[in-house]
Amino acid sequence: MPAIRISFETKLFLLFAAGLVFVLILGSGGLSFDEAKSRADNNLALLDSNQLNKLVKAQDRFAEQAIPMCRKSTGTLPEEFSIVIDIGADGTIGRSWRQGDSEFLVCYQNLMQENFNFRPYSQPFFASFEYNKPSYHGS
Repeated sequence: MPAIRISFETKLFLLFAAGLVFVLILGSGGLSFDEAKSRADNNLALLDSNQLNKLVKAQDRFAEQAIPMCRKSTGTLPEEFSIVIDIGADGTIGRSWRQGDSEFLVCYQNLMQENFNFRPYSQPFFASFEYNKPSYHGS
């Protein structure tokens, strides 16, 4: 029997579809985006500078890979976006929320759900990732 080869784009599309089905079936656990964001803001305010630095570095490392991947697969990059995650004690993402429904956001949320890892300092631990596209102010 010959092996079936699936292109990277097809695999990425299947990952998006699976994530979307997951979100639709399981929902967001009853919290709205704003409620989850508020919890993330509260958690952030409780972190000391060392803990905050570790979280920011983990988010930056993830974004350096995920943003180009989602931009390439969707052909877009929003001016700004925000995603909130609920991180379990083992460092994996339990639930996530996004503000907006663009293909890029779905891509980023799915990649974050599958690949972001950070060991929180307390449970439950909510964190938000907020992106503002850099603007160039050259002369």
